[in-house]
Amino acid sequence: MGSFLVRHRRLVMLLALLATLVMGVLGAGTVNALSLARFEAPGSESDRAGAELAERFGTGSVDLILLVTARDGTVDDADVEAEGRELTRRVAAFEGVAEAASYWTRGRPATLRSEDGRRALVVARIPGDATVVRSRILPALVPQVTKGGETISVRSGGGEEVFRQTVPRRGRTSCGPR
Repeated sequence: MGSFLVRHRRLVMLLALLATLVMGVLGAGTVNALSLARFEAPGSESDRAGAELAERFGTGSVDLILLVTARDGTVDDADVEAEGRELTRRVAAFEGVAEAASYWTRGRPATLRSEDGRRALVVARIPGDATVVRSRILPALVPQVTKGGETISVRSGGGEEVFRQTVPRRGRTSCGPR
């Protein structure tokens, strides 16, 4: 095979170039089939599963994750729990948030708490268009809930928040927090 490729190198290069052009033309239409930076293909199995979760169970994937760290002690301390529950309540009550849950509101599952007990999670689902979530809801919500308090500090993360902070908007040349 190697000698064939060497003898017909020009033909091989021409066919490779032609194949690249054909694949480019065929692949050009796939961008329109994906929603804004969520990598979801309408009608795909995962898209249908998400719709089923929303319709049958009123839930979906998590869009915002808040990491709550106890300044002293653990997240099981009464004062930390009180602030964690209040934070979860504020997130859940924010306009545009469909649901919010946390280590303290879900019966203290180990999956929402660090092994050392100093950190716990608050998770939120924010349905809707990615552009609206990233340009309107998160910029208004995140600064309000990451202020922390006397007993906790709060940092934000999650798929939508990461995209919001790292993907440049039109006219911006640098990435990172705004």
